[in-house]
Amino acid sequence: MKITIVCAYGLDPVDRATFEAMARIPGVELTVIVADEVYPFPGPPWAKLLKWSADVPHEGYRIIHLPLKDPSYWASEFAKSPLKQALRKAHPDVIHVYEEPSTPQFRQIARLCAYHRLCSRVFFWQSTNTAPPLGRHTKLWWATVGRVIAGGNTVNSIAIRAMRNAGYPRRLRIERTFRPCIAKTADPDAVRRVRDTHGTAGKPTVGFIGRIIWDKGISILLAALHGLPDAAALIVGDGPFLSDAFLLAQATGLSHRVRFAGGVSAREVPAYLHSMDILAVPSLTTPGMSEQFGRVIGEAMACGIPVVGSDSGAIPEVIGEAGIIVPEGDFRALHSALQSLLSDPEQRQRIGREGAQRWAREFSPEAMARKFHQLYESSFSGHGA
Repeated sequence: MKITIVCAYGLDPVDRATFEAMARIPGVELTVIVADEVYPFPGPPWAKLLKWSADVPHEGYRIIHLPLKDPSYWASEFAKSPLKQALRKAHPDVIHVYEEPSTPQFRQIARLCAYHRLCSRVFFWQSTNTAPPLGRHTKLWWATVGRVIAGGNTVNSIAIRAMRNAGYPRRLRIERTFRPCIAKTADPDAVRRVRDTHGTAGKPTVGFIGRIIWDKGISILLAALHGLPDAAALIVGDGPFLSDAFLLAQATGLSHRVRFAGGVSAREVPAYLHSMDILAVPSLTTPGMSEQFGRVIGEAMACGIPVVGSDSGAIPEVIGEAGIIVPEGDFRALHSALQSLLSDPEQRQRIGREGAQRWAREFSPEAMARKFHQLYESSFSGHGA
């Protein structure tokens, strides 16, 4: 099967690991189209352009670098002529565009495939929980150009229901596929430095990693720490709620047990995860936010760290049976879950093992490549979701 994946920003280590896993599947000939330069994903307008080098390490697949019409927007159209030539040369059986079907980039590729017969099976990647209802003109587009679209994947089941309710064609094969992450070990010296730097050495530690905004439930976590006098909290991340969270910790008498690490690089995350006994994900649902995935959950599972999460958005679906779910906004329930785990090392180890097993099944690059390949094959066999 000749597969072409279009992923403008797709040469980070996780993407490359997924592409290599796909290329190892027997019978697969893989081509990956990326932008030759693009702003970081996601990136502010003043961010520095990323320019992909032609010698980015890769194994088992071919990379084609093409220019975007607007490098400040990763989902913009590619320059038409080079894209058309690249698709003709690849002559794919399947094209998977790592963008939502409403984006200019996906629509451009679907048009080229429909009008120039470049490929009869195009797939999308829906990454948000919402899907606006299809209007009359959009339905006409799907009835004409959209005939080459075989389906796609979403990051959770909520998005699948949203697309069905919005009026997307029932014939589409839409599968849930969690975002992948790589299992990373941490240097014991690096873990020790994290604990020494933040004063959590020798203390049972509840951790949080993410953007520091109100919706992430930091206030709920701080409230849950009361009654856990021996526990420390390590808050990793930056955001507009950081100063408020710091003041809240002071006002509630927790400042001596709560450490704010600020933002850290992706390379540092494993050391911070391994310095924690539990990862808390107490997110809240608001009119503007509902958890779509929570990548840090998969990263914690890959490290064998037990996770306690709220039931906001897709968090229960992501954690599955390999963690503890509490009602969102219920600090007492969160307190009870944390207390139960902190007082029972065997339970923490068991949940950590179950999380690592779930990562291998659901979040590893190999799992993602396998599920994508099954989705593509289903479009030929006539069986799908």
